[in-house]
Amino acid sequence: MKINTDKDKILIFGGFSHENRGDHAMLAGMIQELKRNNSGTKVVVHSINPEKIRRVISEKVVWSPEIYFLTARALKKFSSLKMLTLKKIRVLIKGLWFILNFLIYKRLNRCFLRNSACIGFFSQLLGTKALVFSGGGYLNSVWALTELYVKAIIIFTAKLADVPIVMSSQSIGPLTGRFDRIIAKLAFNSVKLIGIRDIEKSRNCLQAIGVNKPQIIFTGDDSLLLHSSNESGTREIFFKEKIPADKTLIGVNIRNSANYGNGLFKEIPAEQIAGLLDQIAAHRGRHLVFLPISYNAEDDDRISAEKIQSLMTLKNRTTVVSNYYSPAELKGLISSLHAAIGVSYHFLLFALSSNVPAVSLYFDDYYKFKNSGLFDLYDMSDKCFAMDSPGAVDKIISAFEKMLNERDKVSSRLSDVNGRIKDEANKSHNFLMQFVA
Repeated sequence: MKINTDKDKILIFGGFSHENRGDHAMLAGMIQELKRNNSGTKVVVHSINPEKIRRVISEKVVWSPEIYFLTARALKKFSSLKMLTLKKIRVLIKGLWFILNFLIYKRLNRCFLRNSACIGFFSQLLGTKALVFSGGGYLNSVWALTELYVKAIIIFTAKLADVPIVMSSQSIGPLTGRFDRIIAKLAFNSVKLIGIRDIEKSRNCLQAIGVNKPQIIFTGDDSLLLHSSNESGTREIFFKEKIPADKTLIGVNIRNSANYGNGLFKEIPAEQIAGLLDQIAAHRGRHLVFLPISYNAEDDDRISAEKIQSLMTLKNRTTVVSNYYSPAELKGLISSLHAAIGVSYHFLLFALSSNVPAVSLYFDDYYKFKNSGLFDLYDMSDKCFAMDSPGAVDKIISAFEKMLNERDKVSSRLSDVNGRIKDEANKSHNFLMQFVA
């Protein structure tokens, strides 16, 4: 395979290989920004599910070398911390072999690996001007085996190729394991710039593990670079999904991640949530709209919605949005809501960024970390609730009703915050683009 030494392209990695429209929105937003700064930019997106991503974007999508590490055996559910540790060690050993083969390929234009995704990456890396990690919440101990460790190996390889590496729109952490923190520190100190999408939590996490070499800037979330669908497109969805436009619409998103089987996600308290939503729906003129962000088999938001809907007394005042929609269509739909309550980070972000008041629910430390960072950013930390805390339902109802009573004031405050976020994010993205020009 001929090596391209013109360095005429940008390689993109991220956490967007699954059916999550928030992750897809971040990828599309980053590509849009790259093209805005230089219309001639060539982009190569690396994915472990290329066919799915090709349906979302029009850029070149290829098999990611990550597939070399994520074998069926590696992804098999683990039943103990010891098994997880052994799998991490196995990934790192494969990573050393991967890096050694890159060094051989760099010198001889051939190597011992026969994996076409790896060889393709080696060739691309020697002909690229930058490597960009699109946004997300995948660099942490929760996804250490499948994301953090594998991404670190990609970073170390790019570093040896003397390719600039930048990250955008990241939620960094939580990093709980000692070895996870060591790998993260080495990886993050190998990049030129880290763009974070919250103000404090990610920065504090980076400082706590000793990351001091890259510049750390606030970029906001790259999904906000992507425009929403127009009003006529939203009306079509209302008609298709039979959403009553004459009602006070409350958007709902409940994410059940327990099926990932890593022991870090709890089963959702479906009956408790159904009771909570019944109280919200009991007010005259309200209608609840369950909106999906994830279409993944493991945590499909529509499955959770149907389960909760079946447990509700006022199920006739609910609609489950059941069809597949693009990130832009979902953003447009969420922006038409009166208020929102839910779990998904991007569901809540799409609401808040559209000046729609929202309340966050979480069942585990992962979503607590992500969502509290988001709500801190919007100065709404008092609207972020753990479902397993004492008296949770009563507290949530009280906060939600107060928020609705002050909706105009809350929306006005969100508008001010969004203006500041947009201004700062625009400056940061312009600065970030200097590293990939």
